[in-house]
Amino acid sequence: MRTIENIEKIGDLGFYPVVSVGTFDGVHMGHSSVLKEVASRATAKGGTAVVLTFDPHPQQVIAPDTAPPLLTTKEEKLKLFALHGIHAAVVHPFTLEFSKSEPEEFVEKVLIDKIGVKELVVGYNHAFGKGRRGVPQDLELVGKRVGFEVIVVPPVFIAGQPVSSTRIRNLIAQGEIEKASELLGRNYSLTAFVGGGKGIGRRLGFPTANLKVNHSRKLIPRDGVYAVWVILPEGRRAGVMNIGKHPSFGEGPQSIEVHLLEFNGDLYGLQIDVRIVARLRDEIRFMKERDLARQIEADVKAAAEILNTKP
Repeated sequence: MRTIENIEKIGDLGFYPVVSVGTFDGVHMGHSSVLKEVASRATAKGGTAVVLTFDPHPQQVIAPDTAPPLLTTKEEKLKLFALHGIHAAVVHPFTLEFSKSEPEEFVEKVLIDKIGVKELVVGYNHAFGKGRRGVPQDLELVGKRVGFEVIVVPPVFIAGQPVSSTRIRNLIAQGEIEKASELLGRNYSLTAFVGGGKGIGRRLGFPTANLKVNHSRKLIPRDGVYAVWVILPEGRRAGVMNIGKHPSFGEGPQSIEVHLLEFNGDLYGLQIDVRIVARLRDEIRFMKERDLARQIEADVKAAAEILNTKP
């Protein structure tokens, strides 16, 4: 997949661009429905499947105090776009000036003049332009006038409600990882660098990799213990991840640690992908280290059983 970092650098995208526009935070099941439609229509016409997205998240620019944490970083989104068969992803810097573009100006100067859109695929609740005043019906009117087709994709319902990034964020913040994964269509994941720690896990007989998530705005699940898959250069390994403040050793700042099952290698300095499968329990304060060690042993056993049934 070709990645273009600014609409001013688009150039020739290729024959018959089929386009979608959006933030796509999470690239969840609703987004997936839109992206599949883009790829399918481009394939049918021998055209180019194009996504125009933005970085940073628009709300981070427009209302930074209330901007939501991210479900996916830019890099994660691009990987997911490619997996959906998108040929070109245009990542445009979102600024206050850009946010003031009128809907008609955005369509004419970006979608028509820069991209040359032939078909535009959007979600049912898509909004664009200054104040998010532009809606799919406006796009359809412009499309009829200047000659591009607009396809509005209906919502995807799971458990009786439409899938949305907000709904998924709320589930992850509550530790409802399995429900969030159903809406995402995959396990929620954290990309992180492995750094040094205090050696507490090793002292207890369960050495851990201390993780530093590679984006400050990435949403971290609720404190607790989780069964995870850890993706390493040589393949994936089962693991137990703890998110919390070490209440058994006097509370400190939040940390993220992962213990890999049946693994003796050195992860220090690596960037790894942690795919979160299930929540095992809350973080608990233990008065004695041996009691904590017994609980970790039980966590390892529980994680192994879960991961054997949930690949």
